[in-house]
Amino acid sequence: MTHHHFEHDGIVLASQVDGTKGGQPLLLLHGLSGASCTYDEVVSYLDPSLEIHRLDFRGHGDSGRAPGTYDLPHMAADVVAYIDQVVGRPVLLVGHSLGGVVAHVVAQRHPEHVVAVFEEDPPLYFCDHALFEQTMFAMVFPMIAGQIRDVQANDVPVDAVCEGIRNAPTARGGIAADDMNDTNIKSRASEMMHCDPATIDTAIAGHMLVGYDPDEPVTVPLTVVRADPALGAALSPEHAAKLALSQPHAMITEIANATHLIHSEIHTSDTYLSHLRAAISNGFGPR
Repeated sequence: MTHHHFEHDGIVLASQVDGTKGGQPLLLLHGLSGASCTYDEVVSYLDPSLEIHRLDFRGHGDSGRAPGTYDLPHMAADVVAYIDQVVGRPVLLVGHSLGGVVAHVVAQRHPEHVVAVFEEDPPLYFCDHALFEQTMFAMVFPMIAGQIRDVQANDVPVDAVCEGIRNAPTARGGIAADDMNDTNIKSRASEMMHCDPATIDTAIAGHMLVGYDPDEPVTVPLTVVRADPALGAALSPEHAAKLALSQPHAMITEIANATHLIHSEIHTSDTYLSHLRAAISNGFGPR
């Protein structure tokens, strides 16, 4: 793994690259309050002949903070600049949640930069903020922002942050330790310790997912995996049906028993990987 920093729009953005230089390029995009480390375990199971890029969005991970610019237009522009300046050729875009929306928009507006798109439970229709406010995310986001502020203000040690995550309640009625292994718990702790909570404030206020139409055509191959509606899916069955009408070539699949954190949980990570590998094979050809 190598680490990169590049500047765009006055912000220094961080990334890491795994796999084989010159291989078929993937670009992995994390969700709100996340970071590139969310894909640590996923990357370990992907074909090492791929060139696998992971970008920290502005305000996340090791990228610079830029309050007032935590919105979709800025983040999509960062991704396009990264593809231009660092990768240098079209990529297969993979995105979780917010990252899935960013990937969707980049594919809509810059198809020449994108081989295919793989989206994990993307909240595509939360551009209508009233829809966001009707979901569990409207209640959860303020709590996450408060937890992040507490961790950072009190300089909480990483072991204590991990312990708090292990014992946090989940959508299944248990605790996170029942659903996540140590690698993913440590990744989540790192994300909390390095996220600007103003990013979440922006989402709560309705200023993040702006300036796009989810039903505008995506002309490259599109795969969407979505969570179980009973466990807090960001892409509801109604929105998945709407998406299928506007993107008739898309492969949209519900992952049974999946929460919003499909790739991070032991119950659904294998299924996630099988769908991701299929998308890679379809996008780049058999591997």
